[in-house]
Amino acid sequence: MWLTIWATSLVLSQVLGFVRAWVDAQVDWKLLAEIRQRDHQDDRIDSWRNDAVSQEFLHTAGLDLNPLHQRAAACAGE
Repeated sequence: MWLTIWATSLVLSQVLGFVRAWVDAQVDWKLLAEIRQRDHQDDRIDSWRNDAVSQEFLHTAGLDLNPLHQRAAACAGE
């Protein structure tokens, strides 16, 4: 009788350990995916900001390399 209870508790303990490990892995996977997505969005925002600052600097320095800006400036008679 005691052997059956001991064996059952041992098996259930192992099963619960596997379930907990699986749940932890799923949570970690979702958190990592969320972090990667936020990091990717931040990289895009930083890239846009850097591009805007670079364009503003080049335009201020008279070195506007953007062909659309050059065409607009030529049409405006600058």
